[in-house]
Amino acid sequence: MDIKLGSYDSQAPPKITPLGISYFPYGLDDYGPKKVKRAVARMTEAGVQPYIIAEFREWALRLPTELQSWLDAAYQARMDGWRACIGHRLPNGKEITASVLDKITPVSFKIIFHPAPFAVPQGLTVDGCAYNDRIEIVIADLSNDNTWLRKCDALAQWEIGNLIARRFDYFPDPDHEVGNHDPCSS
Repeated sequence: MDIKLGSYDSQAPPKITPLGISYFPYGLDDYGPKKVKRAVARMTEAGVQPYIIAEFREWALRLPTELQSWLDAAYQARMDGWRACIGHRLPNGKEITASVLDKITPVSFKIIFHPAPFAVPQGLTVDGCAYNDRIEIVIADLSNDNTWLRKCDALAQWEIGNLIARRFDYFPDPDHEVGNHDPCSS
């Protein structure tokens, strides 16, 4: 199900979190409670489970004011997780080092938001993807069968973890991504 809250504007300027992460929400974070109410009504009409609707509603009402802090918290959580693993080796044999982690600062990458799942060079349509210099994620995605909801706050943390893995030349298939898992046990 397509969830529309803010209006997509490809010309909207980037924003910067308090830590310094540049992010490009393209207007998708600019909406009020009426848009949330309409989205909840569409979800109800589509037969989405009440617990998913409640989760979405609570999240969507908070997003316009809390997105920056969610992104900073996602970055900090992943950096803390990786720093706890300094000295461990990834499956590709690369050692997790402070020197590489020190180069992954809030200004060393950007976050790009999409209004819906998007195509990546591998020919897949995805909710999130990490590159060496950026992550790209959807604002929200409700599965076609209305049984699960992905939200940008969790996707940001997942893809920041994958961006960090890429900085160690670790490019696993999607089933083995580091994401928000403990990199010590990857």
